[in-house]
Amino acid sequence: MAATIYEQPLNERVRTLLRLEALFQRTHVALQDDSVWHSEVALHSLLNILELLSRSDLKSEVLKELERHQVTLSQLHNAPGVDQVRLDSTLARLEKIRQALNETTSPLGQEVRELELVNTLMQKNSVVGGVCGFDLPLYRHWLAAPATQRQDQLVNWYQKLLPIAEAGSLLLTLLREAGDMRPCTAEGGFYQQNLDSNVPFQLLRVGIDNELHCFPEISAGKHRFTVRFMQPRRNERPLQTDQDIPFQLCCCAL
Repeated sequence: MAATIYEQPLNERVRTLLRLEALFQRTHVALQDDSVWHSEVALHSLLNILELLSRSDLKSEVLKELERHQVTLSQLHNAPGVDQVRLDSTLARLEKIRQALNETTSPLGQEVRELELVNTLMQKNSVVGGVCGFDLPLYRHWLAAPATQRQDQLVNWYQKLLPIAEAGSLLLTLLREAGDMRPCTAEGGFYQQNLDSNVPFQLLRVGIDNELHCFPEISAGKHRFTVRFMQPRRNERPLQTDQDIPFQLCCCAL
C-alpha cells in the first residue's frame, strides 16, 4: 500500500535544508522543459533559493556539519558489521562536496544575485503581483528571448548553486538514514513521546498509509513531541480523528 512520509525539522538548519531541497527539486524539474512557463517556474524557484541563502551564514554551518560527519564516520573504520565499501564511498563524497563548497570564496549565490535581471526581480519579488511585464520590461524581454538562450542561462545559474544543493542533499540523506522506521499507534488519533535531551535529534519522520485519508500535524519541542492525525473536511477546518491510527515513526539523530 502507498504511504506518504511527513517530516518535521527540529532545528533551524534542518528546516532551511528541507526548504532548499524542495526548491532545488522544483528547479530541476522545471529545467527539463524550455517553455516560457517552465522558465518562469525555474527562475522564481532560483530567486527563492537566493533569498534563503541570504538570510543566514548557511555555508559555514554546512561546512561544520560535513566536517563533523567526516570525523564521526572515520571512527567507524574496521568496526564490526560496517559496510566498509559504502563507508569509504560516503567519506569520499563528503570530502569532495566539502572541497567544492570551500572553494566558493564569495557568499553563496552572490554571482547570480548580482545579475541585473535577478537583482531587479528580487527587489520586486516581495510585492504581491510585483513581477509583471508592465513593471519589469527587462523581464518581459528576457522571457521573449529564444528558448535555448533562456535555458542556457538558467542552467548556468543553477549550476553555480549546485555545491550547496549537493551538500544539503548529502546531509539530509545521512540524517534520514540515521534511524529506522518503527510501527506506532496513535490512540484516538493522538500520539506523544518524550525526547532524550542527551541525544541530538534533528528530524522526525512520520509515515502513514494513504488509504487512511488523514494527515499528521506534528508539534515538537526540546523534550517531547506530539502527533495529531487530522481528517480534512470540505469547507471546514480539519478535525482530529477519533480512530486509532497505525503509522511509522523515525526519530533521526546524527
